[in-house]
Amino acid sequence: MSRPKIAAVLVAATLLFGACANKNAKASDVEKVLKDAGATTAQAKCASTKIDDVLDQSAMNDLAGADHVDDIPSKISKKIDPILTQCLMGSGETTTSPSSTTSTTAG
Repeated sequence: MSRPKIAAVLVAATLLFGACANKNAKASDVEKVLKDAGATTAQAKCASTKIDDVLDQSAMNDLAGADHVDDIPSKISKKIDPILTQCLMGSGETTTSPSSTTSTTAG
């Protein structure tokens, strides 16, 4: 997925997520919104799982409450932007190398 495509998915996801914001946003909410915005199932699962790992409930709720990309607090954006780039630029599938590190497969 190209960078412009990632930006489009992110904008669409933010608009969709903001429209369905609730008090206790979950990883499954992020996954659904990313899929609805055009990400593959694997890409959406990759991103939602990693975002859930780095954001606490308060930050997840702040993300869900954003009506536009510009409304995402910078402290949250700094945490999720690398995740979105990693997961949406590749297939969303992770592979484990012999040294037991995990990487995203480009595709």
